[in-house]
Amino acid sequence: MGPQVMAPINDKVTVSSSLPTINIETRDAKSSRRAIKLCHKQQQLFFDFMGNAHNITLMILSRLSDALSLEGSAPFETVHRHDRPSLSTLALFHYLKPDNGQVPGFGHGKHTDIGTLTFLLCEQWGLQVLSPDTESWAFVEPRPNHAVINVGDSPRFISCCKLSSAVHRVIPVQEKQMEDRYSIAYFLRMENDIRYRDSANKTWRNGTTQSSTFSEIE
Repeated sequence: MGPQVMAPINDKVTVSSSLPTINIETRDAKSSRRAIKLCHKQQQLFFDFMGNAHNITLMILSRLSDALSLEGSAPFETVHRHDRPSLSTLALFHYLKPDNGQVPGFGHGKHTDIGTLTFLLCEQWGLQVLSPDTESWAFVEPRPNHAVINVGDSPRFISCCKLSSAVHRVIPVQEKQMEDRYSIAYFLRMENDIRYRDSANKTWRNGTTQSSTFSEIE
């Protein structure tokens, strides 16, 4: 059976397939209706992009494994196999500018990404990263023909804390957001239900829902 477009819930459109889930986030019903039509019309474009982003993030994982000298069953690729189900996701975000008299838009508050790596495309300013050294925020410059790669929560566990999650946020560049902001993000996640033991000899399990992360099981 081919991809199926499902009705939006809270202005979210989901296209399900054998590959990861596509989410299109909107803030109003009119945009949701347009998104549903777009999904029906451009399904193959979305899946082609997902496949390319998936291959790029796996290539980066392979290079990280080499740099950290991970061998045997330790390389990151061993928990991101093509033939195993995962909750990897492609999301298209639309941050509306506020109308006159409304509270200014604040984008997305401080957070880390649930997952392994995030492949992010955005042509507008607004993304900030928190420096672990200075504990201060700095803007990430949007560059033409470049993607931003964020390290998510998973590598901290599976690398025995050699890698850390990137703490980031999205804020208006000026006092008030003056234009709509758009971004596209592919979230690479580990295979569902992965179990492993960390450096403190604790066993953890990877979550199997979109909002879950790691839970200790021993």
